[in-house]
Amino acid sequence: MERIQSLFERYSGIRGYGITPLPSSGGNRRYFRITWNEGSCIAAAGTSLQENTAFLYLDRHFSRLGLPVPKVLAVSEDSMCYLQEDLGDTTLFDAVSAGRRSGTYSSEETALLLKAVETLPAFQYAGAVGLDFSMCRPISSFDRTSVMFDLNYFKYCFLKPSGVEFDEMALEEDFRSLCGRLLACCSDNFMYRDFQGRNIMLA
Repeated sequence: MERIQSLFERYSGIRGYGITPLPSSGGNRRYFRITWNEGSCIAAAGTSLQENTAFLYLDRHFSRLGLPVPKVLAVSEDSMCYLQEDLGDTTLFDAVSAGRRSGTYSSEETALLLKAVETLPAFQYAGAVGLDFSMCRPISSFDRTSVMFDLNYFKYCFLKPSGVEFDEMALEEDFRSLCGRLLACCSDNFMYRDFQGRNIMLA
């Protein structure tokens, strides 16, 4: 917390402000909302220098290309903390919750989903232009290990807990076949692996 306070005060010169912890999600990064009379920003404190460095590099790269990413406002000297613009609290996941519950999405919810999906190729194709893939973490290319990791994540974190009956050997064969087809389509595109509703903010 002290590092975040120090970074914010050096960046803004403001002394009267409040800091509120935000709920954690998948990683080890901790997020805080800093508020003051004239506005707010989001502070992030990471535990992995490599992960932070990759995020900061990708944010700068995508920003230069005009892609919709939060603007980084300030970075600590050790790159373990940074400030970024506050995009609010509404995620795409939250915005389409009514349709998700009912199974029928309204025209407004459908438009939001389509806009998100239509934005993905911009990251994958335009985002790859001039990208230094060696900066991507934890790996610079989507290889066999990555494909199988994601497929097994589906099996162990969704399929098995759901209680649905399935033929595990047949599924494994399908996984191997799908993995082979994916790796045969190698390209220089950027793979946006965690493009999902909880990670998309509606500002």
